[in-house]
Amino acid sequence: MTLSIVTFFCRNTSRAIGLAAGLAIILAYASIHSAQAQNLIDPSTSIGSVPGYAGTGLSGTYYNTGVSDQPLATFTTTNVCFPDCSSTSFSDGAGGLLAFTNGNISNVAFNPNVQAPDYWNNSSLDISGYIAINQPGIYNFTLGSDDNSYLTIGGQNLLSIPGCCTTVGGSASFSAAGLYPILIQFMEYGGGSYLNVTASNDSGCLIGCSDGNGGYIDSGLFYSDAQLQGAPAPAVGSGWVSIALLFLLSAGAFVRLLRHGVAI
Repeated sequence: MTLSIVTFFCRNTSRAIGLAAGLAIILAYASIHSAQAQNLIDPSTSIGSVPGYAGTGLSGTYYNTGVSDQPLATFTTTNVCFPDCSSTSFSDGAGGLLAFTNGNISNVAFNPNVQAPDYWNNSSLDISGYIAINQPGIYNFTLGSDDNSYLTIGGQNLLSIPGCCTTVGGSASFSAAGLYPILIQFMEYGGGSYLNVTASNDSGCLIGCSDGNGGYIDSGLFYSDAQLQGAPAPAVGSGWVSIALLFLLSAGAFVRLLRHGVAI
């Protein structure tokens, strides 16, 4: 009787271990396969048709939590290539916003009430507006950054780098032409830094395309709210409500809480 119980227990324990091992292998394979798969999203709703004029760029806001909770500057950018589109590392001690963006932004307006720092650690960027999709189809995007960054299109998160120092790629399937909201969020903790976003389709490179002379071609595919409304962008430091960014370091991982400044 005792021997039968022991035999039953051993057999079933061995079977359970075998099933657990098999399940672990299946889950590991699924995880690896999922990590290798592209993100295919379908931003189904645009805000309207593509205008008959070129876009002048996305609107950017610059923060540094070590200095102030207020936005330190606004700017416009036709490409998100900082300091370039080749993931060249920028040293945090080499300068502030203008040095990091390396001449790839325009219409820079610094907040007259807060002194922007001449270093880059603890800096963050929110870059938003609309991307023109001139024809339906699949568009391929890449996002590269050091440190955290996020790319959202049509209200859906396409690409995320919650840690550091990598480039990821994904695809978005657009069922219709039009203007789609786009948001790029970036945060630098310390050390080296870069941020780049590129886009392409079957026709080739669309955004982040080299002009062969060290610069990048302005595709005219980025539009801002101000451009579409025909009104000047809101001035920094006059009526902005900004909310601090809180970043915690726990068990070697960053936890990011981000809310945006809103013009009133």
